[in-house]
Amino acid sequence: MKTPFILLCLVVLSSCMVKAQGKKERLSFDVPLKERKIIPNELLNITLKIKNTGDSTGNATIKVIADKSVQLISKETIQVKIKGGDSLFVSARVFVPEKTNSGKDYKVSFVMEDRQGVISQQECKLMMTVERNVIMQSLISSIVLTNINDSLSIPIRISNKGNTAQKVNIISRFPTAFQSNSGFHNTIELNMQAFGDTIIYVRKKVTKELLSMESFSVGLSALYLNGDQFGQGYVEIQTLKNIRFNTATLENERFINQYNNSISLGGQNLGSNYAAYQLMGGGALDLPNSRIGFNIDATLFQSFPNMPFFRNTYLSFEKQNKGFSVGSINRNFDMNLNGRGATIFLADTAHKSKYEVGYMDNSTNLFARQNLFYDAGRSGWASFEHTGKKLIMRNAALYNIDPFTQSKNALTTNEITYALSNNFRISATINGGRSSDYTDSLQKLGFLGGVNVDGRVGKLSFSSNNLISSPYYAGLRKGTTIFFERISYTTRRINTWIGVNYLSSAPKYLSGLYNINNEYQTLRSEVGISANLKRVSLSVSPTYITEKGSYFMSFENNLQAELQSYRIFSQLNYTNRHQSLFLVLETGFGINSMYEGRNKQLKINANYHYGPLNLTAIVQNGSFMINELLSTGSQYGTEFHSINFTPTLQKNFFGNQLKVEAGASYNKATYSGKSWLFTGRTEYDVTKQTTMFASLARSQYVFSQRLSANNNFQLGLVQKLKPARVGMKHNTLTLFFYKDINPNGIYDTKDSVAMNQVVYVDGVPFITDKTGKISYKNLIEGYHKVTVSGSSKWYMAERPVLLNRKYMTVALPLSKTAVLKGAISYSFNDMSYELKKEKLGVPILAANAQGEVFRTKTNDHGLYDFYLPAGDYTVAVDTKELPVEISVTTNFIKAHIDHIKATKIDFLLKVKDRKIESKKFPSNREREKERERERERERERDEEQRKKEK
Repeated sequence: MKTPFILLCLVVLSSCMVKAQGKKERLSFDVPLKERKIIPNELLNITLKIKNTGDSTGNATIKVIADKSVQLISKETIQVKIKGGDSLFVSARVFVPEKTNSGKDYKVSFVMEDRQGVISQQECKLMMTVERNVIMQSLISSIVLTNINDSLSIPIRISNKGNTAQKVNIISRFPTAFQSNSGFHNTIELNMQAFGDTIIYVRKKVTKELLSMESFSVGLSALYLNGDQFGQGYVEIQTLKNIRFNTATLENERFINQYNNSISLGGQNLGSNYAAYQLMGGGALDLPNSRIGFNIDATLFQSFPNMPFFRNTYLSFEKQNKGFSVGSINRNFDMNLNGRGATIFLADTAHKSKYEVGYMDNSTNLFARQNLFYDAGRSGWASFEHTGKKLIMRNAALYNIDPFTQSKNALTTNEITYALSNNFRISATINGGRSSDYTDSLQKLGFLGGVNVDGRVGKLSFSSNNLISSPYYAGLRKGTTIFFERISYTTRRINTWIGVNYLSSAPKYLSGLYNINNEYQTLRSEVGISANLKRVSLSVSPTYITEKGSYFMSFENNLQAELQSYRIFSQLNYTNRHQSLFLVLETGFGINSMYEGRNKQLKINANYHYGPLNLTAIVQNGSFMINELLSTGSQYGTEFHSINFTPTLQKNFFGNQLKVEAGASYNKATYSGKSWLFTGRTEYDVTKQTTMFASLARSQYVFSQRLSANNNFQLGLVQKLKPARVGMKHNTLTLFFYKDINPNGIYDTKDSVAMNQVVYVDGVPFITDKTGKISYKNLIEGYHKVTVSGSSKWYMAERPVLLNRKYMTVALPLSKTAVLKGAISYSFNDMSYELKKEKLGVPILAANAQGEVFRTKTNDHGLYDFYLPAGDYTVAVDTKELPVEISVTTNFIKAHIDHIKATKIDFLLKVKDRKIESKKFPSNREREKERERERERERERDEEQRKKEK
């Protein structure tokens, strides 16, 4: 009896196990997208497809496990109940915080379980996209200097909003006179971690030289390690004085031509038979609504006292964007025009366009006598130029008679450049013309066409410059073919590139001295890679270069030459705050048409800079260019060799008032022999407007056992000119400020003088002296805006002062201010947006009953303060400058303030919660049931409609 019973139990137990195993195999799930790219602040939806291939309903639990660096928004467990033969979709939501680092993968794991255990397990890999986003922000826009012992300090916030660490350089540029003796701009190097934030300070001691300047700008530039710029700004520095001379010529903004307002007088080769004296400079005379300008460049040689040489010398007149210029003229429209003549121009400043017509003869000396045996030629032109933000157009038509080439040339040039975006620009050039000889018996038409494209897509950048012209083209680039193509790929530290450059020149001339038809052709191909380390950059580039040329030797013979080179170009740069090293090594071999076999090529170019010392050395063995091959091979039958060594010293003394430079240069080359050059130069600022300079250069030259030497002594003076004005009234405005203790608006015995009070006239800062006065000289007649610093306990509303006399004094009362202060704070929770809770720079507004609005910003601790006249105000946070994810709990608070007690108003900034949406994905069976129910409802509506009709 026992045996059948045992067999029966075994059969039942096996049947249960088979059923359980079958139930486990019927449920399965899949993650369709197993790899996803993510970005910061992304709300990601991961979908799972669940199947039940069995006949009965299955129940299971799906556990969702996310890495700690990402946040699981949906539930950690998902209960699943699915009928046999059905399928459904469920989803899990993951939020990617803003400060999620790149460079690693994150994963979200899914585990399906039932009562028997784990059914299946899968995961989705999340790959963070690399984002480079460093931001530089100057926390102040202007500084007012008050004391010689003060330190100029500029706070700069550097924020790495990207998800990768970045090495950056912050460069500050002071005026040239205040740069350090090393000659470099001040540089601060930072290693910014991902999502890091820091504040740095650019500091400089305030000296007498700094305070002597009315105002100047400090330029700020921010660069990635590869040289890409990500930030730029300026901070205006102004000094506090009680007496100022207005040097700001507002007329400059209305005129096209600008002048340096200085004159230089000097001599060269003094003490020798080759002495020459030179006068250079320029300036402007401002008239009411117009300007007369001049420029002069005159040289008088001692050996030819009756033949002065004037170039770049002209006189111009301009009024209301129209004007003319007479004298020396220089223009370049793919044909160099240099001579004496006149131009007339018209500027349309509203549309950023300019029109010009001109005529000249081609004599380079302005006052040269007409030569009976030589004709310098003549030229005339008309041009149009438009310079917009995206579109730039340049068009010109010109006619030229050239005695050197014995030709007449007519040419039209058309160039257009269009910026499709900040990273993509395209330009095109189409020129055409005609050339003929003097008798017009021989005529040739010519053209030039070119297309340039520059762009960047992500880390890939490309540049393509292409041009082709016919041999008899009337411009300078006759018979020219150019193809310059380059593609580069740049990462944070590595840059790779490939480039091909092709240039061919085969010009042809109708007649004249240039009718020799030299031909030249070169091809350069290279690939390269460079790496940027902390202070060192390295690059290596294998290069292939070929040159071919046909050169005029006589009317019966042209010299043919060819050079092929295989080289490796290596470069090393090292820089820190005090010194720099630059080293270039080119090595390889060449095959040329003048020597058999391979010829070694080696070239070293090095430069070292430390403080006032600068060393440069160049060593070369072998011909690197075809002209070096021809100069040595055809005349001396040997390879080209050269060496050059140049040390220089530069030092400033007496607070940069005295500048001294000294240097020497040694050069030895195969075709030019040996030479020495010794130089010395000194400059001394006699006054702010006057500088004297002297220099001495001695050169020695040895070639073929012959020695020649020359001394060149120069002496000169540079005088800066003050702006000259005629017919314009310039007056002196004196302002007297006093504290109106008994508020009656009249200065009396109960009031006191407002000494050391910071005030502004037309935005220019002043500080009152011990008598409470400031003076502003050289002002034009009219209204001038006067304001008082808002950080003082005494206040005056902005007031226009009418200046209508040569000397005018105005008394202005100050009223005691009331203090309004407060702070900001943030409110947030776990579901709030991931945002930087900035306390610095939050704008606060205060509006009085008259509608006048006062503005300030919070400091690093979120504190703010106002000094305002007593009265009723509405105080608020300016939400226009806040992120949209931040709201103010209670804004626009009304308050009455007085000078007896400070009024305090705080603001609470609330970070909004993230919006989370959930969606339900119905199964195929549920969709079919819903469609069946819709059809049933449709049948019921039809049946009811038929009943109504009956």
